[in-house]
Amino acid sequence: MNARRCALAATFIAMACLLVSGSGCARLRQARRASSSGERRISSGGLVRTYSLHVPTSYSGSRPFPLVIAYHGHGGDGSGQERVGGMDATADANSFIVSYPDGLDKGWNDGRSGAVNSGVDDIGFTSDLIARIEKDYAIDARRVYATGLSNGGMMCYRVAMELGDKVAAIAPVAALLSQDLANRGALRVPVSVMVTEGTDDPLMPFNGGEVGLFLQARGTVISTADTISFWVKADGCTTTPAITHLADKDPADGTRVTFSDYTGGTNGTEVRLYTVEGGGHAWPGGVPYLGPRIIGQTSKDFVASQAIWDFFKSHKLAR
Repeated sequence: MNARRCALAATFIAMACLLVSGSGCARLRQARRASSSGERRISSGGLVRTYSLHVPTSYSGSRPFPLVIAYHGHGGDGSGQERVGGMDATADANSFIVSYPDGLDKGWNDGRSGAVNSGVDDIGFTSDLIARIEKDYAIDARRVYATGLSNGGMMCYRVAMELGDKVAAIAPVAALLSQDLANRGALRVPVSVMVTEGTDDPLMPFNGGEVGLFLQARGTVISTADTISFWVKADGCTTTPAITHLADKDPADGTRVTFSDYTGGTNGTEVRLYTVEGGGHAWPGGVPYLGPRIIGQTSKDFVASQAIWDFFKSHKLAR
């Protein structure tokens, strides 16, 4: 095992430590509660699972709100994901509810073979979570979305492949499609996808390859280009994207950002790629959970949480 891999392993152990730190009347009662919840519990697959919820003060129960599920990275938890991404503020400004589920053993069964928690039914948990929140709150069932960082982002790909009838769009950050999921082939239902990936990500190789963590191989991912090609083909989008170069708002962060937009997919689906040149294993515009020598650069040229919502709000399930 080379020195770089050993350093990364120690780094992500440290990261884990940092990140751990129905009826209309029923819905109206929920609206009067505090906008942010503590830990909530739900029974799923014979297990007690936990999650937290952020409900904007603009929610009254009189009209349905969109729902965003935000998955944390490996070694983290839901509260850590909120701190890194700052999605609560985006939810407040744009009137949607956001849920932060907790993975068992601080990870997600994202479909990679040999995963630590490969026996856990996280797809069933996600389905049960959506059903519970739809029971407790007025949720627009056509506007349910998923985002996540790293392992949480890889979980989003699996959600798109297996719960495309419930989730209209996904937005993985610092996460590429695993070779295992890529081998599955066609989707059940077209799903819009927005990928954000840094070219200098030390954990999730931009050009594909082995994902390393804790001195062990964690499966392989296909390249960023192949990840996008997979979804463009699956959704039936145009193969030539519209390309936009974002302004370099913070030259000191060492990054430049380009996004490529592939439109015209089945049922209005779309695939978008934010390429963060010089970016690391980070949530752009978010809080760096470790220093740049460890996870690479965090871009300040755009706020990923707002860009994700701007993408989500353009898509809903076709019914």
